[in-house]
Amino acid sequence: MAAVASDTLKFARTLREKAKLSPEQAEGLADARAEALQGDLVTKADLRAELADTRSGIVR
Repeated sequence: MAAVASDTLKFARTLREKAKLSPEQAEGLADARAEALQGDLVTKADLRAELADTRSGIVR
């Protein structure tokens, strides 16, 4: 699976400046978002590989 680059500092700064969140809230949300993005994201290549395996299983 592929990792997604995310600028947590910029995200937290935007939350503080535009949404008027406290620094603690902004940093907590930025950290939570970064952790979620590091999860099991699927790429097109991942999908193609799984579909190929599934198709070959059906054909057999």
